[in-house]
Amino acid sequence: MLFLEIQRGKVEMPKWSERHRELGATTSCTLRATTSLANCGQKEQLHCRNPILGDSWFSSVRIVEAIHESGHEWIGVVKTSHSLYPKKDLENVLKTWPGGMNLAVEAPTTKGVQLIAVGYKYNSSKVLCFVATKNAGSTVPDDPYRAWFLDDHDNLTSRPVDRPELISTYFQQSIGIDKHNQARQFEL
Repeated sequence: MLFLEIQRGKVEMPKWSERHRELGATTSCTLRATTSLANCGQKEQLHCRNPILGDSWFSSVRIVEAIHESGHEWIGVVKTSHSLYPKKDLENVLKTWPGGMNLAVEAPTTKGVQLIAVGYKYNSSKVLCFVATKNAGSTVPDDPYRAWFLDDHDNLTSRPVDRPELISTYFQQSIGIDKHNQARQFEL
């Protein structure tokens, strides 16, 4: 672990945590972790805009704005924190589309941060929603997802499902989050 922050509850956290009152609990916590870890161990002249990945607890338009303003890029899944994000619109448009399709929308936030909202339908029924800063990755197809299913004869088969590069990047690297959660919940 490179960064740990002991949470002190709703009453105590606003008293000591940096930018809590301004940004809220989730956004300020994410920003503190990001700024503590980004460029960790590098000489200052080598510092760069790091790509930061976040699961659904960390992903929202407010967090993306804060991460961008701190000098980094963001890719994350949007589930519950979808205020200011076109989640319902993407889901409605993609509802009747076949699996392997995606729709990307680019727009600035009220603070002028260019965001990309991507709806990705990797199978016939489920739409995943992602938010990213404009320079976090591309929306052109990259490493495809391998979908496994039973054919008409009950044989296990697979097919590649196209997905944008920024979603490929997310899934290739986000497994680290799951490994930590598994260790925290089961192996300790």
